[in-house]
Amino acid sequence: MKEMQVTKTMKSSALTTALFMTLFGFMGTAQAQEMRQVEHIGWQKTGNATFQQVSASNLPANQANLIFIRPLDNDGLQTSANIAIDGRFQVSLQPGHYSQILYCSGQHNITVVPTGAKTNNLSTANSHLVDFAPQQNHYIYVDIDDSTGQPSLSKIEEADAKKLLSTTYKQTHQISRVVRDCPVVQQQQPQPEPEPEVKVEIDKPINLQVLFEFDKAVVQPVFNQRIEAVANFMHKYPDTTTVIEGHTDSKGSDSYNMGLSQRRAEAVKQELVTKYGIAPNRLRTVGYGETRPVDTNATEEGRYNNRRVVATVSATQK
Repeated sequence: MKEMQVTKTMKSSALTTALFMTLFGFMGTAQAQEMRQVEHIGWQKTGNATFQQVSASNLPANQANLIFIRPLDNDGLQTSANIAIDGRFQVSLQPGHYSQILYCSGQHNITVVPTGAKTNNLSTANSHLVDFAPQQNHYIYVDIDDSTGQPSLSKIEEADAKKLLSTTYKQTHQISRVVRDCPVVQQQQPQPEPEPEVKVEIDKPINLQVLFEFDKAVVQPVFNQRIEAVANFMHKYPDTTTVIEGHTDSKGSDSYNMGLSQRRAEAVKQELVTKYGIAPNRLRTVGYGETRPVDTNATEEGRYNNRRVVATVSATQK
């Protein structure tokens, strides 16, 4: 009797184990059918992810966000829309689904080929050249005519796209072959604003804005529009003379600054004589040192403004 009970218990346990293993194996098979694996890459065959808005302001400066939308209808399986970007497969879009990808901004060829066409050529047939502005969301409406098999593609407004996206799901059972190799956006350096035209007038002092090294009286070998303007004016009006004044800030002794300002005025005179051909007897120099400041000497900016060479053109008395 005991042996019969033990035998029944063992059979019941074996049956339970077999049933569990069968059920577990079935579940594993079902889960496996929902998965695809290529080497180390795995992805879900189906999915029900709803659309997630991407903030355009967060996109890279050389990329755009492309959203392909296929409305939900009764089209057959042979109407899957095989979409390629610049000849590379992106997605086989089925009714009621969307596909989203960040891609390079600019003009690109978008191709739509229905599965029923039985072709792997995604580079020429039904190709559309579309311009995608950078840092924007671009919504592309895709459909296949079930009766003719003719694909259609068009860009739509965001408001219309959101209505369609509310009833569609993300297409998740393919791997995109699109390669993003976007050119780097070159940041354009701002062009310096051109200096306004220098106007030379009789008896009106003009700051020549001459560049000198610290404690030096050598004119830097760079073009000076203001010195040239004075020279041109004097050539145009030969009966004029010019007084060139040198000024310094308050750093250093009074006597030293007086000498430095004189040497700098002489350097500008030499520039007008040797480079622009002005006769030396039409030019007079004077150094005022730190005695005639135009700004405070308490700040670096103020001292910079006080270090100057000023020219005043006068008409010759006849």
